[in-house]
Amino acid sequence: MSVPTAPSAAPVKLGVRSLEHCNLISAETAKLAAEKGCIAIPTLVAYDALWLEGKALGLGPTEFDKSVVRSGGLKSLEIMHDAGLPMAFGSDLLGGLRKYHCMEFELLAEVLTPAEIIRSATVGAGGAVPDDGADRDDRRGGVCGSDRGGWGIRSRISRCCKGMGRICR
Repeated sequence: MSVPTAPSAAPVKLGVRSLEHCNLISAETAKLAAEKGCIAIPTLVAYDALWLEGKALGLGPTEFDKSVVRSGGLKSLEIMHDAGLPMAFGSDLLGGLRKYHCMEFELLAEVLTPAEIIRSATVGAGGAVPDDGADRDDRRGGVCGSDRGGWGIRSRISRCCKGMGRICR
Protein backbone atom coordinates (compact mmCIF):
# COMPACT_ATOMS: atom_id res chain seq x y z
CA MET A 1 0.00 0.00 0.00
CA SER A 2 1.36 3.42 -0.91
CA VAL A 3 1.34 6.19 1.65
CA PRO A 4 -0.50 9.31 0.46
CA THR A 5 1.52 12.49 0.26
CA ALA A 6 0.50 16.10 0.72
CA PRO A 7 -1.47 17.37 -2.26
CA SER A 8 0.11 19.86 -4.59
CA ALA A 9 -0.51 23.59 -4.23
CA ALA A 10 -1.23 23.76 -7.98
CA PRO A 11 -5.04 24.05 -7.61
CA VAL A 12 -4.60 27.04 -5.28
CA LYS A 13 -2.19 28.65 -7.76
CA LEU A 14 -4.74 28.06 -10.53
CA GLY A 15 -7.49 29.85 -8.60
CA VAL A 16 -9.39 27.08 -6.82
CA ARG A 17 -10.99 28.78 -3.83
CA SER A 18 -12.75 25.99 -1.90
CA LEU A 19 -10.52 23.21 -0.57
CA GLU A 20 -12.35 20.05 0.52
CA HIS A 21 -11.11 17.49 3.07
CA CYS A 22 -7.51 18.83 3.35
CA ASN A 23 -6.44 15.92 5.57
CA LEU A 24 -2.92 15.89 4.16
CA ILE A 25 -2.44 19.62 3.52
CA SER A 26 1.08 20.95 4.02
CA ALA A 27 1.90 24.10 5.97
CA GLU A 28 3.15 25.73 2.76
CA THR A 29 -0.09 25.02 0.88
CA ALA A 30 -2.22 26.18 3.81
CA LYS A 31 -0.27 29.44 4.02
CA LEU A 32 -0.57 30.03 0.26
CA ALA A 33 -4.29 29.19 0.37
CA ALA A 34 -4.82 31.69 3.20
CA GLU A 35 -2.93 34.37 1.26
CA LYS A 36 -5.02 33.69 -1.87
CA GLY A 37 -8.31 34.00 0.04
CA CYS A 38 -9.25 30.32 -0.06
CA ILE A 39 -11.54 28.59 2.41
CA ALA A 40 -11.06 25.03 3.68
CA ILE A 41 -13.89 22.61 4.38
CA PRO A 42 -12.22 19.85 6.42
CA THR A 43 -15.06 17.25 6.36
CA LEU A 44 -13.02 14.99 8.65
CA VAL A 45 -16.05 12.97 9.69
CA ALA A 46 -16.37 11.50 6.20
CA TYR A 47 -13.42 9.22 6.90
CA ASP A 48 -14.42 8.41 10.47
CA ALA A 49 -17.93 7.43 9.35
CA LEU A 50 -16.49 5.15 6.66
CA TRP A 51 -14.21 3.60 9.25
CA LEU A 52 -17.15 3.00 11.60
CA GLU A 53 -19.65 1.69 9.04
CA GLY A 54 -17.69 0.79 5.89
CA LYS A 55 -17.46 -2.92 6.54
CA ALA A 56 -21.18 -3.15 7.35
CA LEU A 57 -21.91 -1.29 4.12
CA GLY A 58 -20.00 -3.90 2.17
CA LEU A 59 -16.97 -1.78 1.42
CA GLY A 60 -13.53 -3.31 1.22
CA PRO A 61 -10.63 -2.33 3.50
CA THR A 62 -9.22 0.16 0.99
CA GLU A 63 -12.48 2.10 1.11
CA PHE A 64 -12.95 2.22 4.87
CA ASP A 65 -9.51 1.81 6.44
CA LYS A 66 -8.12 5.26 5.72
CA SER A 67 -5.86 5.34 8.78
CA VAL A 68 -3.25 7.67 7.24
CA VAL A 69 -5.91 10.10 6.08
CA ARG A 70 -7.87 9.85 9.34
CA SER A 71 -4.79 10.47 11.49
CA GLY A 72 -3.80 13.37 9.25
CA GLY A 73 -7.15 15.08 9.80
CA LEU A 74 -6.49 16.56 13.23
CA LYS A 75 -2.98 17.59 12.23
CA SER A 76 -4.45 19.34 9.18
CA LEU A 77 -6.72 21.39 11.46
CA GLU A 78 -3.65 22.58 13.36
CA ILE A 79 -1.83 23.41 10.12
CA MET A 80 -4.78 25.34 8.64
CA HIS A 81 -5.45 27.12 11.94
CA ASP A 82 -1.80 28.17 12.29
CA ALA A 83 -1.75 29.40 8.67
CA GLY A 84 -4.85 31.52 9.23
CA LEU A 85 -6.80 29.60 6.59
CA PRO A 86 -10.54 30.17 7.14
CA MET A 87 -12.60 27.01 7.58
CA ALA A 88 -16.22 26.17 6.86
CA PHE A 89 -18.21 23.35 8.40
CA GLY A 90 -19.15 20.37 6.24
CA SER A 91 -19.51 16.62 6.57
CA ASP A 92 -19.67 15.24 3.00
CA LEU A 93 -21.78 12.29 4.19
CA LEU A 94 -24.35 10.41 2.14
CA GLY A 95 -27.19 8.00 2.90
CA GLY A 96 -26.99 6.08 6.15
CA LEU A 97 -23.75 7.81 7.11
CA ARG A 98 -25.56 11.14 7.57
CA LYS A 99 -26.31 10.14 11.15
CA TYR A 100 -22.66 11.01 11.88
CA HIS A 101 -22.98 14.57 10.53
CA CYS A 102 -22.64 16.23 13.93
CA MET A 103 -19.61 14.14 14.83
CA GLU A 104 -17.71 16.72 12.76
CA PHE A 105 -18.23 19.15 15.66
CA GLU A 106 -16.53 16.68 18.01
CA LEU A 107 -13.56 16.25 15.67
CA LEU A 108 -13.18 20.00 15.22
CA ALA A 109 -13.27 20.40 19.02
CA GLU A 110 -10.05 18.42 19.29
CA VAL A 111 -8.19 21.45 17.88
CA LEU A 112 -10.47 24.46 17.45
CA THR A 113 -12.14 26.60 20.11
CA PRO A 114 -15.93 26.58 20.47
CA ALA A 115 -16.09 30.06 18.92
CA GLU A 116 -14.04 28.91 15.92
CA ILE A 117 -16.31 25.90 15.44
CA ILE A 118 -19.49 27.96 15.55
CA ARG A 119 -17.87 30.49 13.19
CA SER A 120 -17.04 27.67 10.74
CA ALA A 121 -20.68 26.53 10.74
CA THR A 122 -22.10 30.02 10.23
CA VAL A 123 -19.90 32.77 8.83
CA GLY A 124 -17.36 30.35 7.35
CA ALA A 125 -20.04 28.21 5.74
CA GLY A 126 -21.69 31.29 4.27
CA GLY A 127 -18.33 32.36 2.87
CA ALA A 128 -17.94 29.03 1.08
CA VAL A 129 -21.06 29.67 -0.99
CA PRO A 130 -20.17 31.41 -4.28
CA ASP A 131 -21.06 35.08 -4.30
CA ASP A 132 -23.48 35.22 -7.18
CA GLY A 133 -24.93 38.56 -6.16
CA ALA A 134 -27.34 37.02 -3.66
CA ASP A 135 -28.33 39.06 -0.64
CA ARG A 136 -25.74 38.49 2.11
CA ASP A 137 -28.49 37.36 4.50
CA ASP A 138 -29.40 34.52 2.12
CA ARG A 139 -25.85 33.18 2.33
CA ARG A 140 -25.32 33.41 6.09
CA GLY A 141 -24.65 29.88 7.22
CA GLY A 142 -25.48 28.59 3.73
CA VAL A 143 -23.69 25.26 3.93
CA CYS A 144 -25.05 24.79 7.43
CA GLY A 145 -28.51 24.83 5.88
CA SER A 146 -29.93 27.80 7.72
CA ASP A 147 -33.31 29.36 7.13
CA ARG A 148 -33.40 32.64 5.17
CA GLY A 149 -31.86 35.32 7.33
CA GLY A 150 -29.91 32.79 9.38
CA TRP A 151 -32.47 32.12 12.13
CA GLY A 152 -32.37 28.34 11.71
CA ILE A 153 -28.68 28.11 12.48
CA ARG A 154 -28.93 28.26 16.26
CA SER A 155 -31.54 25.51 16.56
CA ARG A 156 -29.69 23.24 14.12
CA ILE A 157 -26.40 23.68 15.93
CA SER A 158 -28.13 23.13 19.28
CA ARG A 159 -29.56 19.82 18.03
CA CYS A 160 -26.16 18.76 16.71
CA CYS A 161 -24.38 19.75 19.90
CA LYS A 162 -26.85 18.21 22.33
CA GLY A 163 -24.77 16.36 24.87
CA MET A 164 -21.50 17.84 23.64
CA GLY A 165 -20.90 20.17 26.58
CA ARG A 166 -17.31 21.03 25.76
CA ILE A 167 -18.47 22.76 22.58
CA CYS A 168 -21.77 24.34 23.58
CA ARG A 169 -21.20 25.60 27.10
